Amino acid sequence: NSWGQMYQDWYISSPGVLVHEMGHSLNLAHSGSKGITWSGGTVDNYGYSDHTCLMGNPLYADEVGKMCFNPAKNFQIDGWYNDAKFTLDPAGLAGPATAASWEGDLVGIGEYDERTSNEPVTFKIETGTPKDIFVGFNRAVGANEDNDLADDIVNVIRVEGNDGEGYAQSNLISLLEQGESFTESGIVDYANLTIRVNSIDIDTVPGKANVFIGFEQCLDDTQCQDLAGGCFTATCKAQGTVGANVLGCLNAPTPGCCGNDLCEFGETGTSCADDCIVGPHSIQPDDCGGCWIRDGAMFDVEAKDHPLTITKVEYKAYTSTGNVRLYYRIGGKAGYVSGTSLPANGWIYETQAAACGAWRYCAIDNASIKVPAGEKVGLLVA
Repeated sequence: NSWGQMYQDWYISSPGVLVHEMGHSLNLAHSGSKGITWSGGTVDNYGYSDHTCLMGNPLYADEVGKMCFNPAKNFQIDGWYNDAKFTLDPAGLAGPATAASWEGDLVGIGEYDERTSNEPVTFKIETGTPKDIFVGFNRAVGANEDNDLADDIVNVIRVEGNDGEGYAQSNLISLLEQGESFTESGIVDYANLTIRVNSIDIDTVPGKANVFIGFEQCLDDTQCQDLAGGCFTATCKAQGTVGANVLGCLNAPTPGCCGNDLCEFGETGTSCADDCIVGPHSIQPDDCGGCWIRDGAMFDVEAKDHPLTITKVEYKAYTSTGNVRLYYRIGGKAGYVSGTSLPANGWIYETQAAACGAWRYCAIDNASIKVPAGEKVGLLVA
């Protein structure tokens, strides 16, 4: 990839070839396929075989060239369609968690300037790997009227690296007409990704493909319980319910059950390795229903045989306003002098978070306190 371009013989007269090479200057890699079958035929297993995209080199003539890039390339290019890029990441694999699904209209890149309701033209599904998935409506009109493959249907693309944000081969993995679906497992636990085309309307301007993109919701409590196992009481609430997983299941851990993802009081790495060694995991101290402390709570965390990193502390506050601060002290809480302004006496300020309500469990979840094996730290939430 370079600012310079060289052309051999008659290729200089082909607009499609010119724009393909300009794509390389924009840091775009080639567009191909691993081989798929769709209602209109087959797409070969070849590095240039995605002919819904000019980076697949589909056009070789001097009178055709009105063709755009595929959804992955359009997402990669910064600045062109930033107001029409959407991302789905319900598990928070690469940032703040989004909704578990999206249903609405996609508009083709050739009618980007005709959008009336801020519809997306390129849609990214975060997979938790560098190989993310992208969805678009391959409307053959306007700047894309010379499109060479699968006019006016939905195309699904996977990049082979860089999260769709840098140079990487992209591969066409599905072409969907009205009523068709694509599914993929393994992105999040329990729930499959579904891309479903509800309808396609090309009689309007802009033309629209109405699609569902996301993770299907749980059906009932029985389904959630079967997936959760015996150390949880599981109920099917709804996607977006606080504490629910992507499927919409709310899994309440059964106290004292090894396998409930809590390293509870009395459990060790020997007695319950699943909860107390394999991280990340939660540590739950012994029950102390009457030990509310007006000015904060102080306790020690000791790493026995393995080092650990404390990333999140949950607390229940008696006030609904203000900030709650997290301090730590190497060696434990011994040595703290009551009434001394913090930080002092070895106490180090780590982070803080706004209270989320009175008598509710709230979280300080942006900590990173390292405890070496065989050592302890004191924690103060105040």
